[in-house]
Amino acid sequence: MKFEKIKLLAAVLAVLSPLGAQAEFASKDMDLLDKPSRKAKSLSSIAASAEVVINKKKGLWLEVSVDGATGWVRKLHIRKTLPSVRSTEGSLSSAASMGTGRNGSANVVSSTGVRGLDADALSTAEFNKKEFEKFLILAVSSKKAKKFAKKAKLKKVKI
Repeated sequence: MKFEKIKLLAAVLAVLSPLGAQAEFASKDMDLLDKPSRKAKSLSSIAASAEVVINKKKGLWLEVSVDGATGWVRKLHIRKTLPSVRSTEGSLSSAASMGTGRNGSANVVSSTGVRGLDADALSTAEFNKKEFEKFLILAVSSKKAKKFAKKAKLKKVKI
């Protein structure tokens, strides 16, 4: 029963994207483009820390509105919070670490990658509800996963 609720919640969240009229901020100076492509024509420029409203998402791109203009920017250059320029000590540590992927006291870098897809395929990717539902079919309950692990003589390893 709990597993079914999780599947339903995932499906609802996937369909009801939180992008509607969402204000966020530019992480750096950038161009507002006429289409979601690095080769697109620049419509205007956006200053770092400028507030933008997200209209829609298309792969790795966001259509945004800023100062009465609408265009496209890369998703990785938009932040949910206003970027800090200086910390209370007066250093540039907040700005320097912004967007590096470094986390925690060990300053560990996390990264992700996608094989077999080029930049154009990723930039035009869209949510596919039918394929997402196929993915949910592959999920198993915790009980089934533990049973499989026991049968395969898998051992718990603390990393």
